[in-house]
Amino acid sequence: MGEHRTVKLYLCRHADAVHVEGLVDGDRWLTPKGRKQAHRVGKALARAEEAPELILSSPLVRAVQTAEGLATALGFAGPLEATRTLAPGGSLSAALAAIAEHPESPRSVYLVGHEPMMGEWASLLLGRPFPRAFVKGGVLRIDFRDEVEPGRGKAKFFLTPDMDEPEEL
Repeated sequence: MGEHRTVKLYLCRHADAVHVEGLVDGDRWLTPKGRKQAHRVGKALARAEEAPELILSSPLVRAVQTAEGLATALGFAGPLEATRTLAPGGSLSAALAAIAEHPESPRSVYLVGHEPMMGEWASLLLGRPFPRAFVKGGVLRIDFRDEVEPGRGKAKFFLTPDMDEPEEL
């Protein structure tokens, strides 16, 4: 009988972003509050020793900046990749395929995206509605045994920018 491995997915909603009249949605950047949110959440994850092996982000500016803030706070120097599968309207199956096909075979992956998609994906991955609001800068860790399969995930913790440490679920 082979050894089982845990695969950890971290669903991350981008932090607070500007709202400027006439600005294209994809060009919205983080506010100073949003930068602090990303840094604070990243530091809490670092203290909890929740190091990623890969960070995938929506290509929208606010998501990439959130991913960069998390990576910096975590001391992460590994791959940070932007992918359209995490842009609004992206496909969970495409995101999971990107992870499965990644040459590094990562077991700890941060997915930085948008609402309502992150909340919807959480429900699909858990096989039940996720009962929390996915606040800006929020992170949900979902664990899987051996491989990521929708409906088979176990929620491990939730973290928001106003928390000092993740809340076990």
